[in-house]
Amino acid sequence: MNFDQILNSPDIKTLLDLKCEKIPTSLLRLPGSLEEKLDFAKAAGISNQTLVNLTRLYKSGALGGSGYLSVLAVDQGVEHSALFSFLSNPKMFDPQSVLQFAIDSGFSAVAIPFGTLFSVARQFCYKIPIIAKITHNELLTVPPRWIQTHFATVKQIWDAGCIGVGITVYFGSEHSREEIEKAKDVISQARDLGLLVFCWCYPRNKLFRTETVNLEEADDITSQAVYLGCALGVDFVKQKIPSFSRGFRALKSEGYEVKVSKEMLDLDLSHQIEMVRLQVLHANAGRIGLLSSGGESEHDDFLKVAKIAIINKRAGGTGLMIGRKVFKHGYETGFRIAELIHHVYLENKINLA
Repeated sequence: MNFDQILNSPDIKTLLDLKCEKIPTSLLRLPGSLEEKLDFAKAAGISNQTLVNLTRLYKSGALGGSGYLSVLAVDQGVEHSALFSFLSNPKMFDPQSVLQFAIDSGFSAVAIPFGTLFSVARQFCYKIPIIAKITHNELLTVPPRWIQTHFATVKQIWDAGCIGVGITVYFGSEHSREEIEKAKDVISQARDLGLLVFCWCYPRNKLFRTETVNLEEADDITSQAVYLGCALGVDFVKQKIPSFSRGFRALKSEGYEVKVSKEMLDLDLSHQIEMVRLQVLHANAGRIGLLSSGGESEHDDFLKVAKIAIINKRAGGTGLMIGRKVFKHGYETGFRIAELIHHVYLENKINLA
């Protein structure tokens, strides 16, 4: 299926026809060009070195100069098990293959665990912007805990020639206050060294999950996680596409009460573009770049990736941070999926909803 066929498929046409009326574009502060994005950054008072890294990021890859980003994220081997993540495409066990594929397929940057990067950093740090993931949820602890472990220092990441550091915060988890304190220190050190900060902003708590619903996928709860990530002072936030609306209404637990206003109840968003628009609104009204997650790899990844990219772009997002939907398919298919992502963001007919 080529790009035009995908755009003309019934599922995609409904995405292209939507107009966001409940959260209009006028509420957002979305720059229309790369120069305006950099002006936003300058106004925020970032250091010269951070500005250099930001400029390099936005000018790299197939989307260079467009104001949008595509980031190949290959941290799944730590988070889900390397065998599950890479056995369908075992070349991804080799970090050289990961980085070369990201370059060949035109990604703006690659996000990768520091230890995976270390052996090939000197070979690739000047060829493609690299974001080193500094925190991970160590997989083998039983029973599992929603807490991040630091696998490297910010100084090590800077020494490796990276342009940014990646952190995850599980907002709402039993250990979230501790994680926020650690994230604060990482961000402070990154600022001193001129590194950009990317935050995976995920709500996590066993009380968010019931037999019938997972509130970690609600638009308002994921948006609040985005807002908390922005409150830490990061440059980009990563979030999943929500699957339903008004999660706060259902969030009840002994000793816990969240205020729900009439306006919140009335804001019943029925479309995923509207739901992601709510996330963008929480990202300082669009001043902080929202990167949508690709999620699991499935049998119809071409169509799924096109939908995710269109949803993010039309909502006012900055791009995708995507991994399994691309690299699990092998080089040729992964290359074509990356090409599809770049088609969406460069296509002028696909505009803000």
